[in-house]
Amino acid sequence: MTACQPDDEQPNASKEGVAVELVLLPDHSDDCCVVVSMNEEGRSIQALCEITAFDPDGELIFAGLVPGPPPGGRRSPFGGGMSGIHVPPGRHVYGHVDLPVDLTRDTYRSNCQIADWHGAPPL
Repeated sequence: MTACQPDDEQPNASKEGVAVELVLLPDHSDDCCVVVSMNEEGRSIQALCEITAFDPDGELIFAGLVPGPPPGGRRSPFGGGMSGIHVPPGRHVYGHVDLPVDLTRDTYRSNCQIADWHGAPPL
């Protein structure tokens, strides 16, 4: 993996320790990636995670939520079982997600926001 940096520099970002990491598939195919969740908190958290990836020249090649919307649907930021991923404490393989990223040469950042609206969606 070339780079992985949680983006904790955003002013209103949660201080909860949640991130996702992209890992090459075991067969090192051109397919990307196995998504691994990392949760430093002592409780399970629902999180919305965005990956931003750049090629070696610094050009943006991907920016989006991981996982993306379900097939044939849209991801709702307002819950309903479609919002974000369940991140249990510790490090866990979430699964395979198709992304246009080559981990042998590209860099990326992950930024996870806690999807906990306390009964009301964000404005």
